[in-house]
Amino acid sequence: MAVAALVVVVVASIEMERGASTLGQHYAVANVVVGGLVLAAVTSLPNAVAAVYLASKGRGAAALSTALNSNTLNVLAGLLVPAALIGLAKPSGEGFLIAAWYLALTALTLVLASVEG
Repeated sequence: MAVAALVVVVVASIEMERGASTLGQHYAVANVVVGGLVLAAVTSLPNAVAAVYLASKGRGAAALSTALNSNTLNVLAGLLVPAALIGLAKPSGEGFLIAAWYLALTALTLVLASVEG
C-alpha cells in the first residue's frame, strides 16, 4: 500500500510540474517564476490548512511550527542547496523577485505570529 501511495505522489508531482510549466509557457511566464511562486504556493496549501486548523483549536505553537517548518526546509532544499552545488549565476530580475517574495512572506508570518490577540 505504501509503494502505491508513493507512486501516486510521484506521478501527481510530475504532472503538476508539467502542467504548471505548460501554463507558464502559454502565458509567457518564466519557469523560475512558475516554480518559485506558483508551485511553491500550491505545495504550501496543506501546511496552511493544517496551521489554520491548529490555530482554531488554540494550539498557537503548533500552528506556527507547522506554518514555518516545512516551508523553511523547502526554501533551504529548493533554493540554497542547488545554488551551492551549481554555483551562483549572475543575479536576474526573477531571482530578486522570488527572494523578495520569500523574505516578505517570512517577515509577515513572523510579525503576525508575534502579535498578541
